[in-house]
Amino acid sequence: MEIRQLKYFVQIAKDQNFTIAAKQLFITQPTLSWTVKQLEEELGVKLFIANGKKLILTVEGEELLQHANYLLNEHQRVVELFQNRKDLVSGHIKVGIPTLFGAYFFMNSIMTFMEKYPKIKVTMHNFGSIAIQEMVEAGTIELGIVSYLFPSNTLAAIELPNTTYPIVVVASKKHPLAAKSSLTFADLKNAGFILLSEGYTVGELPIQACKKAGFTPNVILRSSEWDIICEAVANSSNISILPYPFLEKAHKENVAVIPINDPESIIPIAIITRKDREKSLPLQKFIQFILNDSLNAKL
Repeated sequence: MEIRQLKYFVQIAKDQNFTIAAKQLFITQPTLSWTVKQLEEELGVKLFIANGKKLILTVEGEELLQHANYLLNEHQRVVELFQNRKDLVSGHIKVGIPTLFGAYFFMNSIMTFMEKYPKIKVTMHNFGSIAIQEMVEAGTIELGIVSYLFPSNTLAAIELPNTTYPIVVVASKKHPLAAKSSLTFADLKNAGFILLSEGYTVGELPIQACKKAGFTPNVILRSSEWDIICEAVANSSNISILPYPFLEKAHKENVAVIPINDPESIIPIAIITRKDREKSLPLQKFIQFILNDSLNAKL
């Protein structure tokens, strides 16, 4: 009898259905049915009986459920006991973080994490949020910290508190829109756009938001370089849409920054991992560390 088998058994008892339990466990229904059959053969008892579409525990099943819950709780307690010994934690994790986040939001947290867990090696991959999401889905990296506006069924997402950020319109100080106190996406109908590249959420969001406002934006230029975009905007009649924290920290004094009055202008940041992958101990430690820093508003 394995811990994995007991976890599967408890999930089935909770959902009373193979199909639902299999979805919750991210395994196939035949695998789940086979696991129950193995348990029943090992114990020599019937654990479930069918009642319509529901699976009902037998008397023996009820008894096993009590023991299974106890064993799983003890197993978790032992795991946590040793996980808390940071000097025993070692390994290598691959993390995807957009350049903006790595440079301005998470670098201090990551360096502090590495000081706390010196035996864990962290490799950072700096791309746009959409590109990072694709890398996590493909299994190239284990975790991403991204602007998460385009959910995927294969990914688990934990939204980070205290880390949302606004996007804003950026224009030359001579642009007619520069005098506005705020703008909506509809106000941008006649503008030419200089946007971030396709792999960036902030590069794709304005296009979708403009389409919702009733028009397709006229995209003149796209670039992955923030400085190039700001310089192009400052010396042309075109506009851009960029994250405000970048502009605030980069002190872009040669452009006008205009808030966007729209709920879609606030971007959440989330930790993403694949649902069907077990998280290594170093990865669990990293996730918890970033979450704690976020809760304490240290980012």
